[in-house]
Amino acid sequence: MASKWQSKLARVSRMDWEEARVRVGQEFHKHSDLLMHRMGVRAGAIRLNTDSGARPGQFFFPARETSERTELLRKHRPDEVDEILREADEICGHRFRLLGYEHLEFTLDRGSANFGGDNFGGDNLNDIDWHLDPVHGKRAPMDPWFKIPFLDFAVVGDHKVTWELNRHQHLVTWPRRGCSAGTRNTFAN
Repeated sequence: MASKWQSKLARVSRMDWEEARVRVGQEFHKHSDLLMHRMGVRAGAIRLNTDSGARPGQFFFPARETSERTELLRKHRPDEVDEILREADEICGHRFRLLGYEHLEFTLDRGSANFGGDNFGGDNLNDIDWHLDPVHGKRAPMDPWFKIPFLDFAVVGDHKVTWELNRHQHLVTWPRRGCSAGTRNTFAN
């Protein structure tokens, strides 16, 4: 039986140069992520866009059209407006609708029924817990991403629930809420 290293060497020998280049790059970035993690650099601490002349993002339509569009929405789709506002309020309370589940709470509340362990590392208890599976009360460890056994239910719970929250599909609700409520500044929470 071939050793682990012999198997890897045989696999690498079958790769073309482009695949080998990409895989070496991936390994480099994995280990640089690990180094940054061990140095205490948190994700997002490094500014990606250093161009001071960069234009700010554009909204879908000009601000002067907000009130007109809001009235159209309220007139023709009042039930949808109510649903948008209700969903936005739930999100403000860190409750989400994911994968058919209603009112999933992704909070760091130690007293809640979905508390998944005491590995918070100084996180603010009012923040969303991006590592939590509230359905099964499990919380993924604060390890580098490539060291987390995401298919091991005993360690992370149902990874699909956690991943679905981290897809950030709920962010679409915020501009919709702003239009429905007649205001564009809805990112206070």
